[in-house]
Amino acid sequence: MKKVSLFLFVCTLWHTVSTAQVHFVYYPSAKSGLDSASEQQISTFISTLKMNEQSHITISGHTDADGNETDNLRLSADRAQCVKDFLMNIGVPGNQLVTEYFGETNPATTGQTEADKQKNRRVEIRYESCDATSSLSDFDVPWKEFSVDASKSLNIALDGKGTVLHIPENCFVDQNNEPLQNCKTTLRYREYRNSADMAFSGIPMDYHEQGQEFLFNSSGMFELSAECNGEPVRIAEGKNMTIDYALARQNPEISFFNLDENSGEWNKIQEIQPNNGQINAEQEITPVDEVISQRKLIVRDYRRSLKDNLKGERKLENIGFEDNAFDAVNSFNQARLLGGGSDPGHTYPDIIRGLNVPNFGVFNCDQIYQLQKPIQITATYKDENGQHIDGLRVLSMMDLNYNGAFSFDPKRFTCSAVGKNALALFTKSGKLYIMEPSKFKEMNITKSGDYTFTMKEMTNEIKSSDDLAKYLGITL
Repeated sequence: MKKVSLFLFVCTLWHTVSTAQVHFVYYPSAKSGLDSASEQQISTFISTLKMNEQSHITISGHTDADGNETDNLRLSADRAQCVKDFLMNIGVPGNQLVTEYFGETNPATTGQTEADKQKNRRVEIRYESCDATSSLSDFDVPWKEFSVDASKSLNIALDGKGTVLHIPENCFVDQNNEPLQNCKTTLRYREYRNSADMAFSGIPMDYHEQGQEFLFNSSGMFELSAECNGEPVRIAEGKNMTIDYALARQNPEISFFNLDENSGEWNKIQEIQPNNGQINAEQEITPVDEVISQRKLIVRDYRRSLKDNLKGERKLENIGFEDNAFDAVNSFNQARLLGGGSDPGHTYPDIIRGLNVPNFGVFNCDQIYQLQKPIQITATYKDENGQHIDGLRVLSMMDLNYNGAFSFDPKRFTCSAVGKNALALFTKSGKLYIMEPSKFKEMNITKSGDYTFTMKEMTNEIKSSDDLAKYLGITL
């Protein structure tokens, strides 16, 4: 189904639910656009909100059950995307907006009258502001730091696996695009190689292409930043770094992506070909001073844009030390793993050479896929003693069939009914609760609905992504 851009009249209303405010948009059959009256009503709703960096808005698209299920899923996506586009046009930051769409699978009512169908043809615009007073500072994700002379051409070995960063001479400039003068540059590098690393990173793992939303099955992800005399630096115009990257795992049909840290959206830089593994010439590794930074990880949150003021630490340009938890991927499509029809014996070389790195930030080698049998969960939680868990902060959901992690408002999340699902629940008081895949499977969740999850407190046992990987049996 092509995206619909029709104008129509829709009726809207809003009300308060707990700490959230919800605005409803109702649609005639098969329509997805907004007319001027509807846009005005949405604008009025937004004007009543106390939007700040702790705010996020979730946009949920729905349809009635008439017609084809696949078409309905696409129509619900069109409705959600149309509302998101309008909100961005009136100034709501894209990194505070999350879209999700469920087709006919999450009806407001199961009635079959025309009035009932009208209630199901809707978009819900849900506003919430989150408490950002506590941090996840128990979790260490160390940076490797390299002291480099940026006036020279450099080949820096970033790890012991064969990853090498190639930097041309005079590659870096300051924030005013002026060449660096008499300055030793500190280059920082860190890697996210498995689901546990990604669960603590706060990096979004969804990707949009040609009007569709996909998830990442990562072959490895890394982050680069640099500063000179305490100030962030950037790549000079006309310059470009490249990297020979040692893959964390083999996946078919992978591409190389860069995260736009302002919008939280990924941009595809290049498709990765098998011949990216060829070595064209001998390369001399540049000796540099290297240290392991023990800075605490304070993860970003593209969904909520929570940015605490850090005491005693600098923030780099759009990178790095932002407090609280995790992006939410809440929208998932039905379907299949892309590339699943390719030759199962095909593999890439262990080291992908010559990947373009045009700027500092987060980069990912990924296969894209769509979720199989998605279901929406409305969740409550209790501990192993049966006590209700309060003060929920963020939920990280990992499907261990893939290499990735996705974060949600704990009250509502989406997962695969056939996934190998593990949950990590964080509270505002700093407690960590885990549900292993075997316990999730025992619940036999096959459809959307309300569920209570019994979580095991692991606050004292799990202090890092390595601890989480070991506990969940992640061996990457």
